Amino acid sequence: MKGISRGNYREFSREFSRPASGNTLHDWVRLAMDTPVRGGLFDALMDEIGAAIIAEALTRTGGNRTQAAKLLGISRPTLIARIEKYGLKVGASISHNGADN
Repeated sequence: MKGISRGNYREFSREFSRPASGNTLHDWVRLAMDTPVRGGLFDALMDEIGAAIIAEALTRTGGNRTQAAKLLGISRPTLIARIEKYGLKVGASISHNGADN
């Protein structure tokens, strides 16, 4: 697995959604600890995980923000703020704009 860059939640999701990959969250964190990140490692890791969680919730709810917010136990305005923060695009499919946040 390549180094983790801030805003690259798709790599995180891909690596850890494969049952046969043998990768764990701990493996990902260990790798990330060796990768320099602008703006602080903790915040970068939390943003990666947050983006992956929100993208999955939006996918499971067909992009319905109200249902996704309920699923996650957060308010709809908080969800919308996080969607904007992580650069997620909500439509027929959930995508990331690839910007380095």
